[in-house]
Amino acid sequence: MRKTKRYPSDLTDAEWKIPRSLLPGHNRPGRAREVELRRVWDAIQHIAAAGCAWSLLAKDFPSVSSVRYHFYRWRDDGLLAGITHAESRA
Repeated sequence: MRKTKRYPSDLTDAEWKIPRSLLPGHNRPGRAREVELRRVWDAIQHIAAAGCAWSLLAKDFPSVSSVRYHFYRWRDDGLLAGITHAESRA
């Protein structure tokens, strides 16, 4: 059991190292990213752990539209599968 300031599904700093190393870096020139990817990742983990609908995502996470955008993008790019594979080897 983890002791976190927020939710049991949130990653510890040590656990965050794997997804952080595989997630995309800064955006190309242009509009700056407005959300922290760790917060997006924690929101995705929260949805999965709680089994709740997107619309029930707690308000202290980034917006549902941002989380959903990143989730589908990472899924379609194969990034989520890559992270799962990397975690299973760790």
